[in-house]
Amino acid sequence: MERHASYALVGIISTALLVAAIVFVVWLGGSRLGGSDDPYRIIFHGPVRGLSVGAEVQFNGIKVGQIERIRLDEEDPNRVVTDLDRPDQRGNACKAPAAQGKPEAAPHHPEQA
Repeated sequence: MERHASYALVGIISTALLVAAIVFVVWLGGSRLGGSDDPYRIIFHGPVRGLSVGAEVQFNGIKVGQIERIRLDEEDPNRVVTDLDRPDQRGNACKAPAAQGKPEAAPHHPEQA
């Protein structure tokens, strides 16, 4: 057994383990490193009078985002689709302001659309 350690090899392995640990902690924390949050999509069945682009979206009376886009569903023109910009993703549900109709909220992932 050799008594002298290879300091270069120990340094390389230590550095690699430190980098791997940092990458794991960032991945575990869900950090996007400057990426934007996922937009949400709300689908309304029926009329949506009072809904407009840029309108505030509230959850329990607190602003959690705003409406970015409103359009008719391509598959069913009786459904109105709204895309929301939500900088705070901690809420489980949103309430669109003064819109009539029953919304169904679902996270929207552009790569799946």
